[in-house]
Amino acid sequence: YSSKNNPAQILIAKLFKMHTNALSRNAKSYVLYYKDVLDILTHPLVEPYAKTNSLVNVINQNNYTFITHQKLMELNPNTSDLFILLFQKWEKGSMAVLETISNLLQTIKSNLNNDNEEEKISKAFVYAIFKTINKLINYYSQHSNIDDIQTLYTIYKQVIELAEVSFEGEPLNGLQIMGVLESRVLDFETVIITSMNEGNLPAGKSQNSFIPYDVKKELGLPTFKEKDAIYTYHFYHLLQRAKNIYLIYNTESEGLDAGEKSRFITQLEVEKQPKHTLTHEIYNAVLPEIAYQPMVIPKSEAVMLRLKEIAENGFSPSALTSYIRNPIDFYFQKILRISEVEEVEENIALNTLGTIIHETLEALYTPFIGKFLSESDILGCFKLLDAEVLKQFKLVYKEGEIKKGRNLLAFEVAKRNVSNFLKFEQESIKNGDAIKILHLEKGCERILEHPSLPFPIKIAGKVDRIEERNGIIRIIDYKTGKVEKTNVTLKSWKGLTEEIKNDKIIQVLAYAYMFENEANDKPIEAGIISFKNLKSGFLPFSFKEGKEETTEINSAILNNYLEQMVLLLNEILDKEKPFEEKIK
Repeated sequence: YSSKNNPAQILIAKLFKMHTNALSRNAKSYVLYYKDVLDILTHPLVEPYAKTNSLVNVINQNNYTFITHQKLMELNPNTSDLFILLFQKWEKGSMAVLETISNLLQTIKSNLNNDNEEEKISKAFVYAIFKTINKLINYYSQHSNIDDIQTLYTIYKQVIELAEVSFEGEPLNGLQIMGVLESRVLDFETVIITSMNEGNLPAGKSQNSFIPYDVKKELGLPTFKEKDAIYTYHFYHLLQRAKNIYLIYNTESEGLDAGEKSRFITQLEVEKQPKHTLTHEIYNAVLPEIAYQPMVIPKSEAVMLRLKEIAENGFSPSALTSYIRNPIDFYFQKILRISEVEEVEENIALNTLGTIIHETLEALYTPFIGKFLSESDILGCFKLLDAEVLKQFKLVYKEGEIKKGRNLLAFEVAKRNVSNFLKFEQESIKNGDAIKILHLEKGCERILEHPSLPFPIKIAGKVDRIEERNGIIRIIDYKTGKVEKTNVTLKSWKGLTEEIKNDKIIQVLAYAYMFENEANDKPIEAGIISFKNLKSGFLPFSFKEGKEETTEINSAILNNYLEQMVLLLNEILDKEKPFEEKIK
């Protein structure tokens, strides 16, 4: 078996990649790329024995993109011998590198157990790579002038191509897997030969040689014909005493192991012997009639208890829209509480950018809660803008790189978005708007009671900003994506909770419902400020009936909204209604 693509060889290849990249970047500070580090730490020959799960979590949680060697050692103070050998600097030349790899392979080998069949196979691969490394050590001891790591890796790749691993099994038990030459003096009752296509058996003109065919023929040197003759002899010897013979070939003319069927099969067909019974069967991969069956999960007692727990703690508007988008997503996120795996954000994600903008605006406006905004207040915010955005980047993105590449662009985008918002606010004040900040990032909740609901349900969520503008209460939700006026305009209450396109309407009306009792009978508007559509300003929810359009959220609007929400909540809480996946 080839040593080329086994776990031990892949680990060594990853090591070469990590260390050569570190040396090419800056040999003095020895900076390691996080993907290279995680590839090593999560490798199956390393992860169970290096005890670095906490280190992997720290790297993912803090967005370490590039890590110096010194920082890596500080992050993992309880280092094992295996960890030290993996991340030991490759600064002392090729011979030192080879000796480090040799020691590493011996350490890995000592971790593997002979009682476990999988580990036994892994140990055989490790030993094969170990022998190859020792060959290179002997070679380099005689040719010490070749001392470049990149050259060493090139030579290693050439040598490993030729390395092979021999496996041993129980010869008197089970299926015996072997090459043609291994079967030379053995007889079997049942023989299965795979890949019986021309070019595989016989191999044909597969050997590359500097000696032309005619010269070989003239001098009596062996050619591919002699090799084919040897394989022909072994093939027929293998068939001589067998009772059941299966010759398997690929009927496809193109693709992996494709081509004409072997001439050996044709010969058996043409020169059919009296005692031979030949049958031909064609097998095709069975394709499923349905490409994908949507998931359907019934509601068990445990699920119903969890739904009641959510109802007591509070259904958030985002949880309700998650159910509308895909009930299976709601099931995974809210019932099973499965969260996304935390990974390093090499480039700032859109949701992270949104968090940074939200946090920046909260920090800038917090001093003005409970008072009317003035132009001088906004000018003060402009002065603090750059420092505050940088501070929020460091808090949210942690150790991530923000001084170059896409992240620098994201940093500038965040500054521009907040700056444009402040300009928009400044213009409103100049035009005479009286703006009083009532709340920022306010947690709201309200108990929804209805005769058709099985029990009272709490609706809870966090509102980005609540203000009083010219005597009207405005409930504002910031969106970093693009939102149009049509996204918050409703023409009919029927089917409100059936389509995900209404998610923003459901969200802002939920905020209005939760804050209604605190509005002191003042008129309420609820809507969105879209940073990608700031020219449209505040986009309030509006109900359009014919030519009439109203933006004020009155009791009639809320009653119609609640009737639709009750239908949705009853569907979620209906034990007979399973969670059915929506195919996107």
